[in-house]
Amino acid sequence: MTAETLTDPQTFADGPPHALFDELRAEPPADTGTGPQGNRLWSVCSHAEIAAASRDTGTFSSYAAGIFPNSDQVIPLDVNRQLLLLKDPPEHTKYRRILQTAFVPRSVAASEPRVRAIVTDVLDQVIEAGECDFVGDVAVPIPLRVLADLMGLPDADVPRLEDWTARIEQAQISREPAAAMPVLGEMAAYLGEQIFAAQKEAGGESLVTTLAAAEVDGESLTDAEILVFFALLVFAGSDTVSFEEVLRRMRDLRPGGDPERLRSNWANALTSLPNEFIPSTRS
Repeated sequence: MTAETLTDPQTFADGPPHALFDELRAEPPADTGTGPQGNRLWSVCSHAEIAAASRDTGTFSSYAAGIFPNSDQVIPLDVNRQLLLLKDPPEHTKYRRILQTAFVPRSVAASEPRVRAIVTDVLDQVIEAGECDFVGDVAVPIPLRVLADLMGLPDADVPRLEDWTARIEQAQISREPAAAMPVLGEMAAYLGEQIFAAQKEAGGESLVTTLAAAEVDGESLTDAEILVFFALLVFAGSDTVSFEEVLRRMRDLRPGGDPERLRSNWANALTSLPNEFIPSTRS
C-alpha cells in the first residue's frame, strides 16, 4: 500500500475503506513511501501500535512536521504549532495543564442549566415543525450554540460559526496548502474585536476570558495560542459532537428495520437528548 493511495481523498470517497484497514492491521507497521513534501509516512493501524507511536514522540513527533501528510495543510505549520495537537512533551503537558484550569468540574456544572435550555429550545422547534433534518436541525446547531454560550457569544453569531466550520472542513481535504488561512483571519478579527475587547471591557466571564487569565507555573497562553484553540473549538468541538450524534442515530436506520421501533427509538432519543449533551462533572 503506497502513501499516494492512503493520502488520496478518492480512497475515502465511498466512506471508510474498512477492508483496506483490515488488511493493514493484519500486517506489521509499514513504511509506505513519502508524502507530498518528501517526509516518510508509515501506516500504523492497530491499537497497540498506535498507542506505542503516540508515546514515542522522539520518533513520531507531532511538532516536527505536523499531523497531516502536507505539513502546511489547513494552516501553516508555524501557526498550527500553537495547537495542543501539534505539541510534544514537555510543552504538551504544560499547555494541557493550562487548558484544564478552564474545565474544572465547578465551571462545567455551572453550564448545565444553559445547555438544557439550548437543547430544549432546539427540540421545541423540531416538535413545532413536525419534522426535521437531523443533521441540519439538531446535530449541528446544538453543539455550536453550546460552544457559543461557553465563549460568551450571541446566538445571532452561530451561523457565522457554522460557516467557518464548513470552510475549515473543506480546507482539510484541499490539496492547496494553508487553505484555511482566510477563515483564520476572519476568526482572528472576530476574536480580537468582539470577544477580547468587548468581554474584558464589560468584565464578563467566558471560556475565552478564563483561558486568557489562566496560568500554570507563572506562564499563560499567548493570544496566538488562544486564537488557534478558538478555531479548534469551533471546528472540532462542534464537528466531532455532531458527527458522533449522527452516527449513533444512524444505527436505527438500517435497512429492513421495523418502522414502529424506529419511531419509538427516536422518540426516546429526543426525550433523553438534553441529558446526553450535559457535560460530565465527574473529576
